[in-house]
Amino acid sequence: MLDLRRVRVFFEVAERRSFSAAAAALDYTQPSVSHHVSAPERELGQRLINRGTRPLSLTQAGEGPSLLTLASGQLADLSPNTSCSASNSAHGGVRPASASTPPGD
Repeated sequence: MLDLRRVRVFFEVAERRSFSAAAAALDYTQPSVSHHVSAPERELGQRLINRGTRPLSLTQAGEGPSLLTLASGQLADLSPNTSCSASNSAHGGVRPASASTPPGD
């Protein structure tokens, strides 16, 4: 099962075209970012990022819907009534948001 935190890290790397820049933006270490990107690559059985180019470039699989398709099942599991917020902690992730009063009060 794909960890949505890894999807978030992948998209940060893809947007910035750099593991180091993504690590700085997410407040992760560069090796942690690399690990988060490698896991979905193993699950999909294909590279998502060409690491030998500067700046980094996405492979055809990285540009295509493969990762999104893999994540879609998990996204569908989120309740439509659940609000989520991304955590910018060292571990990242998504957690339900809470409110002290009901909406509209």
